[in-house]
Amino acid sequence: MARIEIDSNTKGAIGESLVLGNRAPPEPIVDELFGYLSGLEDVGENPRPTARVRRNVYFNATGEDGEKMVWNADGRITISWASKDAQQEVDHDFAHHDEEAVFPVDVKTGPHAKLERNQREVARVIARTPNNVFPTMIGVTIDELPEAFDADTRIFGRDFD
Repeated sequence: MARIEIDSNTKGAIGESLVLGNRAPPEPIVDELFGYLSGLEDVGENPRPTARVRRNVYFNATGEDGEKMVWNADGRITISWASKDAQQEVDHDFAHHDEEAVFPVDVKTGPHAKLERNQREVARVIARTPNNVFPTMIGVTIDELPEAFDADTRIFGRDFD
C-alpha cells in the first residue's frame, strides 16, 4: 500500500473531473451557460437544451497582428437546442436541435487559480469572433479534501488470479 500526497495538480485534476468528467456537465452549469445564451437571443418557450463534453480541445486564433495562437482548453462544452422557429414548425416535444454554441472551458480549482496570460489573450481573440464560441472559465472550490490517500495496487497474475 502506498500513501500518495494530494498536491495542487491533483486538486486541479479533481476539479476538472467534477466539471468535465462525464458526457454532460453538471446541470447547474448547463443552466448557467444556457441562461447566458438566452440573454443573447430569443430561444422560444421550450428549447430543450442538451449539453455534451469533450476533454482536452485545442482552439486556434489569429490576433490582430496576424500572430497565430493556440489554447489547449481543459474541455469544450457544446450546448444544442431547438430554435424558436424549429419549435413552431413541429410539436414542441419533437423539435430537432438546430442551434449550437461552443464553450471552450478551463477549470480552475482553488481560490487563487486563474487563467494564465496567454490563455486570456487567446480567449479574448476567440470571444471577439461572431461564431457562437464563448470562452469560459469555471472556478471550483472543494472543501475539506484529504491531505493524502492510500492506494492498493494489485496486478493480475502477480497478486491475484
